[in-house]
Formats: sequence, C-alpha cells, structure tokens
Amino acid sequence: NIGNVNKTSGASGYSDFTGDVINVTKGSSVSVSLTPGFVSGAYTEYWKVWIDWNKDGDFNDTGEEVFSQSGSSAVSGSFTVPTSAITGTTRVRVIMQYGSAPSACSSPNYGEVEDYTISIQ
Repeated sequence: NIGNVNKTSGASGYSDFTGDVINVTKGSSVSVSLTPGFVSGAYTEYWKVWIDWNKDGDFNDTGEEVFSQSGSSAVSGSFTVPTSAITGTTRVRVIMQYGSAPSACSSPNYGEVEDYTISIQ
C-alpha cells in the first residue's frame, strides 16, 4: 500500500504497474505499508521507494528516495510530498531485495522491482 493504491503482486522480477496511479497533494503526508510474501520461511528483506519529483527521468536527486526499511514482515512509515514537486504525473519505483539494500537501478536475483505512477496536485 502506498497512499490510495493497494496492490497485491507476485514474484515476477519486474512489474510495470504504471496504470495504477497514486494521488497526492503537495505538502501532504503519504502512508506506506509494504508486506513481503514468502513461499517457505521468512527472510529479512530490504525495501526502498523512490519518486522522480522533478521529472528528470532518474531517481538520483536529493529527496527522491522517500522510504527505506528492512524486516521479515510488514514495514510501514510515511513520506511528505515536497512543495517543490512538479505538478502532474511521474514515476514511482518500489524495490524489495534480499541480502542488502537496493539501489534505484537494482535488478535483484531475490526480490522484485515495481513501477507505479504518482499524480501530484
């Protein structure tokens, strides 16, 4: 769950969920709750979420990593939409990776990468 989007996905390496739109307002707080699924036994997973606030096509700018946690069950928290974010739609990337914290361009052997759209008002 990120904001208004509640998505259940499977282990497919990469999933393009850009048809799922997270609606936010500048200055608002957005809740995040991410839950791993395990076939057998629980493992520590590393989660990160990035948002391309300035729409420059990458997640390298200060403040674009908005969430980072690890755990063997659900992790949760929130982030605040910057007032400097550019209005309109842009990309959100969520990565879960086993073994170490991912980078925005990770392609984990054990984990998943999902892209979503965020609409900033």
